[in-house]
Amino acid sequence: MNIINIGIADDHRLFRKGLIALLSLYDDLNIIWEACDGKDLLQKADEQLPDILLVDVNMPKISGIEATKKLIQKYPKLKIIALSMFEDNGHIIAMIESGAKGYLIKDSEPSDIYISIIELYNKGFINSSLVANALQNKMEASGAESAMFASLNDKDKQYLKLIAEGQSAKEIAASFNTSSRTVEGYIEKIMTKLNAKNRIQLATYAVKHGLTEA
Repeated sequence: MNIINIGIADDHRLFRKGLIALLSLYDDLNIIWEACDGKDLLQKADEQLPDILLVDVNMPKISGIEATKKLIQKYPKLKIIALSMFEDNGHIIAMIESGAKGYLIKDSEPSDIYISIIELYNKGFINSSLVANALQNKMEASGAESAMFASLNDKDKQYLKLIAEGQSAKEIAASFNTSSRTVEGYIEKIMTKLNAKNRIQLATYAVKHGLTEA
């Protein structure tokens, strides 16, 4: 059994302590530290980097959005899940574009939070209708989605399908008989075509356009 090291950042002490108590019930989760604001978060992350980081969107000193940007710039492979009371598209998109791999509402069931942690740890992103709807609304508002879809070739669509299925770069590389590094480079090109910032947006795009049904 893999033990997943967790960091939790939230300025509301009661919520933070309650979340720690709930997640500590799972044998495969290990809470290595907690932070009470954005500045404390950055310091704790520099001291010990967790496998998964749960970050409150609105925190004093440095917001969760800004702290996520700084952490991803410094630690690009860090897996961050946003926590918030807000379900509006603005907060969701801001956190996803800052580098978070998922977005959870604070009144989510503890089991849903646990499942999201496991999914992110294993797949690298979280399939979420909340995030998918927010990103879809943004793409539709841009008015350029049909042109972006037309720019995709068959290989692009195959890649998108595999990404949406949760396959890693190593697994995709095996399908195409190439290297993980080549796959990562090709994914970057697809992200540029679709004006996407991460794999969550690519997976959302693939599902919306029925590429996973092929």
